[in-house]
Amino acid sequence: MKRLAYLLSIAAAFIAAACADKDSFTVEGQIEGGGAQTVELLYFTDGAAKRLTAAASDGKFSLTGTAPRPALAYLSVAGNAPLATLVVENGDNISCTVNPDSTVWKASGNQATELLARFTAENASLLRSGDDAAVNSAVAAYVKANPKRVASAALIVTCFRTRGHELQLDSIMSLLAPEARQPAVLQNFMSTVTTQISLDARQRLAPMSFYESRDTTYRYVAQRQTLSLFAFTDDDRTARDSIIPRLQALADSFPARRCRIIEVSLALDSAEWRRTLATTPEAEWQRVWAPGSVSAPLLRKLAVSRVPFFIVADSLGDQLYRGSSVSHADNLIRSRLKP
Repeated sequence: MKRLAYLLSIAAAFIAAACADKDSFTVEGQIEGGGAQTVELLYFTDGAAKRLTAAASDGKFSLTGTAPRPALAYLSVAGNAPLATLVVENGDNISCTVNPDSTVWKASGNQATELLARFTAENASLLRSGDDAAVNSAVAAYVKANPKRVASAALIVTCFRTRGHELQLDSIMSLLAPEARQPAVLQNFMSTVTTQISLDARQRLAPMSFYESRDTTYRYVAQRQTLSLFAFTDDDRTARDSIIPRLQALADSFPARRCRIIEVSLALDSAEWRRTLATTPEAEWQRVWAPGSVSAPLLRKLAVSRVPFFIVADSLGDQLYRGSSVSHADNLIRSRLKP
């Protein structure tokens, strides 16, 4: 009987330990180069951000937290930028190796984290290149091939370059299967770009009226030209000067009936706008002013929330591009209007 009681107590201890493991996750690892540095794990669960810290000894560290559902976590050392992106969930025992001088890291313990580490390693040079379009293409290809994986959702959040690519992001997000859309992984990610991909923002451009510098009104009608390029600027002369050569090159390449350029100033008042015009050469395109800046009803509907900002539309008013890159707008127009 004593032996039976002893065995039962051992079994109970194992069961208790297993239950405890399922109520938490552990991230253990090694900092290459050793040292006694502070390791931090920031993750999102139950609608809130949680932070774990531990002091590494000879480069080794261990952190324990709770996440009832898969959650995105960022591992950093000494308060610097994250060195690794993990997906954590109760029951996980993750092991990872990071290097403060490298963007490549290794991990094991759950499939999503291992896949993220592999993608980062295989695309290390691309991620460092600053080529947003190429990075986004790599992310899109991965998500398309793996729509059911939580790693795909995590990859969108951590690697996709959103600014100026909101419509592409919307398309990629639509590929994700329901099981990949873990709330604590996506972290309400789409809320940051909702206005850019809303139906109102993407709808066909209706006829619009703007003030011209000669105290006249310019009436935009999409059907009057093959393509239209809206360039939204303000009274920041440096920023405006940086895009003028591209606009001029387009104006020189195509007649207005093929490509109509409309530079819309969001200066706070007409006097400031006129001063900006007076200090720049006469342009070969429409230069107009939108009263009310970005708060104007027209621009709120178009979701123009920053400058410079560009919209390319066809003769039906359908928007082909919207974003912050004048080069992307330029390339699109030239590809559509090839001789």
